[in-house]
Amino acid sequence: MGQISDIHTFIECRCEITYSAFVFRPVNESSGGFTPSIRYPIPTQQARNALVTSLCEYPWSTMTTYSVSLQARLPLENYIQKLPPLLKIPSRIITGGEPVWRPLHSGEPLPPDAFVGGMERGEPTYIARAPHQGSVTPGKYLRSKDAAFLGWSWTEHKKQQFEILCGYNMMWVPGVYGAPPPGALVTGYSQNENRDQLFSVRVRHLGDLVLGKQHDCHGDCYIPYDGRELQIVSDFEILTVPPGPPNALAVI
Repeated sequence: MGQISDIHTFIECRCEITYSAFVFRPVNESSGGFTPSIRYPIPTQQARNALVTSLCEYPWSTMTTYSVSLQARLPLENYIQKLPPLLKIPSRIITGGEPVWRPLHSGEPLPPDAFVGGMERGEPTYIARAPHQGSVTPGKYLRSKDAAFLGWSWTEHKKQQFEILCGYNMMWVPGVYGAPPPGALVTGYSQNENRDQLFSVRVRHLGDLVLGKQHDCHGDCYIPYDGRELQIVSDFEILTVPPGPPNALAVI
């Protein structure tokens, strides 16, 4: 049940502020009365140097639902604001950010410009690649496990010596099964004599955004996940380099 706790009116400097605090106290059915409560002052608004403070009550043992109604009547000119003049903010062109592979070993710090590609169990994952069975296969790096993981022959393989993709001049685009889109970034090579190109992809799987690979020759996609290599049969994205010079207009 509720009751009006306080009603006050302040008149100062041509402004009038009226407020009322409605306090709702839970009923203790076992005792047949109200539970003890504590009264706290809560600042709510300051107008023309008139500080309004409302008193709201909280129960001793449980949260109390309350509401504060505040009504202010101020001169009309207080509601008319002049917009500040537009400022001329200097800008400069940021260049660079081209994709680059940096060698990394388990136990070494992650490069500050490592490219974040996915997310697994709330942890960011990074694009990595490592030699395996005569190939250079792209996969993922997890900082919590301090290792890279790649898929090969239906198994997830752990690597402690690998390369990590760095830079920022890259973007994800919707992928298709078959030929990769223009600008697709080559992140590895197969083991056969033709050295077929491999590309980095990502797909949503069991609530995670998992990094994997796509083969150039047949267009199939695979991800390393929970000790296995899984073939992707759903929509995915593929990593590309946008056309044009790698720069962006930035405000400083």
